[in-house]
Amino acid sequence: MTIYNWFAEIKRGRVNLSDKFRDGRPSTALNNKNIDAVRRIITDRHVTNHEIQVSLHICISQIKSILCKNLDMKKLCSRWILHNLHEIQKTDRVTGRNAYQIKRRASNLIWNIATGYKTWIYCYDLKTKQQSTIWVS
Repeated sequence: MTIYNWFAEIKRGRVNLSDKFRDGRPSTALNNKNIDAVRRIITDRHVTNHEIQVSLHICISQIKSILCKNLDMKKLCSRWILHNLHEIQKTDRVTGRNAYQIKRRASNLIWNIATGYKTWIYCYDLKTKQQSTIWVS
């Protein structure tokens, strides 16, 4: 509620400015059947909210509510980074990155495979941070 609306309500004689109770449609998704189904589905910790939504036909907000409130789960984002690379691995990464930059500039089929010094490096997209998230309790 904005200050303008508050002023109008006080002018009409309303003393309590908290929201009034509104009748609404009760939540049908938060039931024991769906909670147990989500508990079974998330045994695969890499399952996405969208996959749960497709299998149970309930909205994403209800899925998040079940995961966070009923199952006491939280989302954990992780990404592995190698710190001790050998010289060959460093060279391969530089070559791969250069090939990726060339591929972005000119998306030709020839750049899908980049050649290095006696090495073939295949260009592919790694998982994003969002794709590598898991649910943990």
